[in-house]
Amino acid sequence: MQRCKEAWDTPLESLNDLMVATFLNQNIATEHLLVEARRRMKEQERDETEYFDGQLLEAIERVQSGG
Repeated sequence: MQRCKEAWDTPLESLNDLMVATFLNQNIATEHLLVEARRRMKEQERDETEYFDGQLLEAIERVQSGG
């Protein structure tokens, strides 16, 4: 939760992949972050901040499934 507080005022496009996944997993601003996460998956290479490969994709799928 501390990471979320520290990144709270960071523009979405400036967040690293780990923070986008973290916010999604915490159900924070999911509508906006889901758009950003999908864009990243389509247009950008991963930035190597995820704790494990596929963490951002897993967060996207969890939100989309309603889980």
